[in-house]
Amino acid sequence: MTNNFYIHIGAHKAASTTLQVNLSRYKDELLKKNNITYIGPAEISPSPIGEHFRKLSKGKLKNNFEFNESIKQCRAYLQEEFDCHENILLSWEGFLGHSSLNIYGGIYTHSQDVALSLELIFQKKLKSILLIIRQQHDFIESCYLQQVKECKSISFNEFTDNINTKKISWLKITESFPYQATKVIPFEIIHEIGSKRFIDLCVSHLTDIDINFEGTILNGHLNPSFSELGVKLSLETLPLLPPEKRRDFNKILFSQFSNINYPRASFFTKMTKNLIKSACEEDNIKTLKKYNTHLFLKGIGLEKELNETIKKHYSTILFHELSHSNKSES
Repeated sequence: MTNNFYIHIGAHKAASTTLQVNLSRYKDELLKKNNITYIGPAEISPSPIGEHFRKLSKGKLKNNFEFNESIKQCRAYLQEEFDCHENILLSWEGFLGHSSLNIYGGIYTHSQDVALSLELIFQKKLKSILLIIRQQHDFIESCYLQQVKECKSISFNEFTDNINTKKISWLKITESFPYQATKVIPFEIIHEIGSKRFIDLCVSHLTDIDINFEGTILNGHLNPSFSELGVKLSLETLPLLPPEKRRDFNKILFSQFSNINYPRASFFTKMTKNLIKSACEEDNIKTLKKYNTHLFLKGIGLEKELNETIKKHYSTILFHELSHSNKSES
């Protein structure tokens, strides 16, 4: 049987958990009504594909022989597991690696290696890729909070000192992937349209099938972060404990001091946020324009919502200015 693969690659901290929890919940409906088999992180992460992209993110596949052998194992896994499935939707932000931006020195600076791996593993069976982007200063803060959640006792200044501001462009990341297959949605539009419509939107855009999940959508704090107080307590106490006790203690701290119970931590000053927004503005708008995000959302009646999202989070350039161009940049 001919396979068609549709891949949601992330980004981290951009509603991936909300999307995956609900896709898992409605996977039977997705298969029955739309002939789409959903495969999530629980299946991908321990597979040869998960192992490949983990090694890739850590720079462990620099040797051509090891890289090619890993690709072969991934292909064999696909053939063995999905030969009887026609349409397969994969969702796992691990395709892009990890959220330790301080190690990358930017946002997914190895994206060209990710793109090459996807091309070699899935070949012509790869139909489309969905990347959910997020305004850079918010994304950086969220990735930092994930480090604290993972028991890494590093200050925000230490985390950001290693991030090159010239390497935080979503445009440069998307340009690593095949143009015709790449689709982009801004995370922040979820605040304008709600979780239910956001999930329908993401899956519809990725698969080119009109998706409308019936029933209640799980949303809310599916993947909460540490609060500002929680971060302070974690950074002060974990280094005092033996390494083997830190994870369990951090879990206790997190259960009591997450942003569910206390205000979400914020680290950049308003001026710094505005500087980052200004520096990224042109590339962010080019990203939405180049991959026809504005045309897709306009076509399904979300022009106003995208306009509000751009105005609040990305740029002073509004939707109607984007749509003056009838042709996308290639």
